[in-house]
Amino acid sequence: MSVRNNLLYNIINNIVAVIFPVITIPYISRVLGVENIGIIGFATSYSGYFTLFAGLGISIYGSREIAKLKNDKEKRSKLFSELFFLMLISSLICTTIYLIPIFTVSALQQQKYFLLVSGITLYLNAFSLDWFFSGRENFKMITIRSVIIKLLCILLMFVFVKSKNNALLYCGIVALSSVLSNIWNFNYILKNEIYINFNSLSLGRHLKPLLILLSTNLAISIYTTLDTLMLGFLSNFIEVGYYSSAIKVSRILLPFAVATTSVMVPKISYAYSTNDKQQYIHYLQKSFSLVSFFACPMAIGLFIVTPYFVPFFFGTEFLGVIPVLQLNSSILLFVGLSNYFGIQVLATSGYESKLLISILLGAIVNFILNMIFIPRYGAVAAATNSALCELIIFITTFIMTLKFTDVRVNWTPLFHSILSSLPMILFYFVLPIKFGTYNLATLVLTGFFSYFICQSLVFKNKVAFEIINKFTNLSKQFTKWI
Repeated sequence: MSVRNNLLYNIINNIVAVIFPVITIPYISRVLGVENIGIIGFATSYSGYFTLFAGLGISIYGSREIAKLKNDKEKRSKLFSELFFLMLISSLICTTIYLIPIFTVSALQQQKYFLLVSGITLYLNAFSLDWFFSGRENFKMITIRSVIIKLLCILLMFVFVKSKNNALLYCGIVALSSVLSNIWNFNYILKNEIYINFNSLSLGRHLKPLLILLSTNLAISIYTTLDTLMLGFLSNFIEVGYYSSAIKVSRILLPFAVATTSVMVPKISYAYSTNDKQQYIHYLQKSFSLVSFFACPMAIGLFIVTPYFVPFFFGTEFLGVIPVLQLNSSILLFVGLSNYFGIQVLATSGYESKLLISILLGAIVNFILNMIFIPRYGAVAAATNSALCELIIFITTFIMTLKFTDVRVNWTPLFHSILSSLPMILFYFVLPIKFGTYNLATLVLTGFFSYFICQSLVFKNKVAFEIINKFTNLSKQFTKWI
């Protein structure tokens, strides 16, 4: 499947991932309240740590290795069997370690049921196989599955979650989406892609790269998941509620900032493995252009609309989210760039260890700053430290790219994106800060259209033209259908 079609399916999947929380979060926030949101965020973060251990870094490694095998079903089946076996073992070990403190540590026993339900994703982690579909570039299947399961979960939430007493039920519905996705994935793979054979497994060859990638994922979690846990232990669940709510919004948008990763990594990896330098550089530059096109305006736009967006989206009980979300907005750009240099350049070139060093540096700084400032400043401190951490990782991965690879990026697309975002910044200072859907809609629409006008008419951006043409064709088809 072409890059364009893969990217289109990936964008559709990301749009669905946006629509789902956009529909549910305003309702859930008002029904459950900020403290329950904090408790659920804490439980999810705690289980997420163990899920990271159980994942072993296979999400990146597996996708890359599957992509190299193309249509060789026998080798693909052997590789899958080896990685799946490793995930089964790691999931069993991590589940055991996860459950013991829940029943023995008093601080965790208070939220025992939330932790047990949130752990469902961990228990079934071995069956989370999106890495395989990414490597096979089967984004169509991922998109179809995602749409169907999310629609079902939305229906269940609105039918059954009616008051603060339903917080645990809401937690269960969220976990159910993972269960259904895993069942769907495993059934599809067995029917269409591979056969499983646990005889003559060669596990040793995977351990070194997996340990490096696992360490990388764990380091990343220090400034993503650990922030929430540290707020829970060093502050209170109200601050956790503010921070986790802000993180939800940034995570809604983040897939767009890194949308090219899952689409481009298989192609970049294959071009690198076949020593096709021309295609390798072509895909990398194209990916950088896409990252710049999406990540920059989203970061600036989110900062601008936050004062109008938070009371509209979460309710007035969540006004403490505003400064936290504005600080988090910069993460969209920093993660987009660090993801590009770290995963798409360093990891695909075999420099996973350099990526790990970059992430460890940022994670250590983040942890130290959290210990110092979270007890006094709560969620604002956590958000500030995370933004600084992402900036450090971006700068370090860029330096590593210059030092260890011959990849040199043309920065023009990023400069064009920054300049195209200036009209929305100017309009922000003209429009008075006043809560209401009118001002929010005005800012969003003005920013959106001014950005596309600048990119297409001033800078003649090919990405902008492709998007406009795609929507024009869809509109024509829809008009004919009517």
